[in-house]
Amino acid sequence: MKKYSTISEISKLLGLSTDTIRFYEKKGLVHPHVNPENNYRMYTLMNVLELLDVIYYRHLDFPLSDIYELSKTLKPSYTIELIEKKEEETKRKIYYEQQLLKKISHIKSMFHMIEHHENECSIQDFKESIILFEGKDKEDFFIHDIQYMTQDQFVLCAFYTHYELKKDQMELKRTFVSIETQLLQKMKMKEELKNSTKINKQKCVYRAVRMKDGKVSQEDIEPMKAYAKENGLKLKDHCLIREIPVTFYTDYEHYYAEIFLPIKNS
Repeated sequence: MKKYSTISEISKLLGLSTDTIRFYEKKGLVHPHVNPENNYRMYTLMNVLELLDVIYYRHLDFPLSDIYELSKTLKPSYTIELIEKKEEETKRKIYYEQQLLKKISHIKSMFHMIEHHENECSIQDFKESIILFEGKDKEDFFIHDIQYMTQDQFVLCAFYTHYELKKDQMELKRTFVSIETQLLQKMKMKEELKNSTKINKQKCVYRAVRMKDGKVSQEDIEPMKAYAKENGLKLKDHCLIREIPVTFYTDYEHYYAEIFLPIKNS
């Protein structure tokens, strides 16, 4: 490499746009020589190394502010501190992506199960969860409470309606938004665990159905009661229904529901 190079030459060499190189200069991350005769920036090998350092740490997803501080301190201990912080952030992101994949796979399998009329009853765990918001109906949440949720919480949470089961009717008791306790712990959402209402893990008779007119009926629940009777299971007098939109929240014609009927302890 010759002693001095233009910004265009450095741009081609490193695959950075000239605007990006100028931006890094403004942020104090690269320090080219300025030709006093024409004010052109001229770049040396040292400047290339500065830019390579920025490229390296940006690929590690370090913010520019941290890269700047690191360039000023040049302390290995500060580097380790930043790496450890980034390690925790990356673990959290990976776990989040794993949970997204798990949720996507679950919805996919439920779709195939319902569409192929294989929505038979089974016994499944209702996992221990924390109630984030609770109200009379979903409208309370979408109009008022959603502003207090992070996007991560919204994607990973579940919407439930709690019904009391009477002889010939279902009486709505409450609607709530919850997230599994294990997810909160893994995602380091400690604040949500404080002073929150917990729903304990419980064995349930489970069934997934296609909702009709945005509702679950007694007709959907009767096969579950018959299944419990055939297997000598005693049920509690309420159920939890998780609503899952197949397309959009506004498309009430295409909603699925997961029904959980808690089993009494023997």
